[in-house]
Amino acid sequence: SGQCRLNIINTNTLVLDLDGTLRQGAHRLHLLPSQEEIQYWEEKGTPNAAWEDFNGEAANDVPLHGNIAIANRFYCDHTTVVLTSCTWTEENEKIIREQLSKWNVKYDMIVMRHPDNHLHPVEMKETFINDLTEIVDIDKILAMDDCSNNCEMFNRKGVTTLKVYY
Repeated sequence: SGQCRLNIINTNTLVLDLDGTLRQGAHRLHLLPSQEEIQYWEEKGTPNAAWEDFNGEAANDVPLHGNIAIANRFYCDHTTVVLTSCTWTEENEKIIREQLSKWNVKYDMIVMRHPDNHLHPVEMKETFINDLTEIVDIDKILAMDDCSNNCEMFNRKGVTTLKVYY
């Protein structure tokens, strides 16, 4: 977005999922790693490697304009965080930033999975929410996600959640 309003302390905060919420990648679902692939890479100590092919095709994703329009409406009074379990690489970040800019997504920061973070996506997002609630009141956090497991976790934490369908 180019504009960084990182005044996150005790302000309204929108936590936006990326895949399935802001962008649709049905064309790459066949690249989701199997349990065997994940286990293989876990045994090698690099489970995130199982996701490289899937994440590598994200440049061809399409925007979910309706969801983007809804998210952008919150921008004027929410610090907006794009939270993705996509593993950080320079290339992945570049693709995401270009897409968000091209699709006019208003956001303040992107939080991606650290390459050494091998938590399940729900656990990775839960860790972020736990950290966020140390500086933002839980009743000031709104999450927007397409994953039922993530939405259930957000709700258990007391986060108001918009479940996205497409």
